[in-house]
Amino acid sequence: MAVRCQWLFAFVGLVATSSALADSPSHPRSYKEVVPGGMYVFVMIAPGAVEDDIRPWNEETAARIREIRLAYKRTGMYRNDGSAEPIWTVDWYAHGVDLTPDGIHLIRRGPWAWLRDDKTPDLDCETVSFFDNGRLLRTYRVGELVDHPDSLERSVSHYRWQQ
Repeated sequence: MAVRCQWLFAFVGLVATSSALADSPSHPRSYKEVVPGGMYVFVMIAPGAVEDDIRPWNEETAARIREIRLAYKRTGMYRNDGSAEPIWTVDWYAHGVDLTPDGIHLIRRGPWAWLRDDKTPDLDCETVSFFDNGRLLRTYRVGELVDHPDSLERSVSHYRWQQ
């Protein structure tokens, strides 16, 4: 009977933990993305030390991260010819960006849209920002793009503002 209770507690603990992790943003990681047409590469360096960057990932991903951090020192746009000298740089982190072929323009997707303590959507969250040579042109907030915030799909800690 005691063994069954231990398994039951372990199972409940696992289920409770996994659902909490499923509602969490992924860890930052360094990555690089080649622009359409292949002339440039955008490199994102995760904040913190390389050890922190690779800790949550498998060995294959960790090896790619080490390679990126060895070749590039700053987040920004580079020529896709092996050059380690950036064309332009930025001082922020984003899990995802959209790139244009010219190596000049970039679109940064905003972070997870979090719920406030009262479980209402924070309409001041960044949704998307536009950059030119690393300089911010314009940021749009959820409140500027969503007409009916009460109808937004919600989870335990965040909400979905787009399809």
